[in-house]
Amino acid sequence: MDGNPLVNIRNTNTIRYVVKNGRLYDGNTLDEIYPTPRKMDVGSWTKEVPKVTTEVKQ
Repeated sequence: MDGNPLVNIRNTNTIRYVVKNGRLYDGNTLDEIYPTPRKMDVGSWTKEVPKVTTEVKQ
C-alpha cells in the first residue's frame, strides 16, 4: 500500500502489490511479476456480461 490504512481507511485503495503462495502480483492488473512474469489468466468470471440486443415488447 502507498499509505497507512490505520491513518486513513481509504489507503486500502492504493494496493501496489499482492503476495500469494510466494508469488508476487501487480495490485491493479493481478499480472504475475515474480517468479515467472505473465498476464493474469482470463477465466469465465472475468469476462464481460453479454449485452441484450433484443427489443422488449410491452
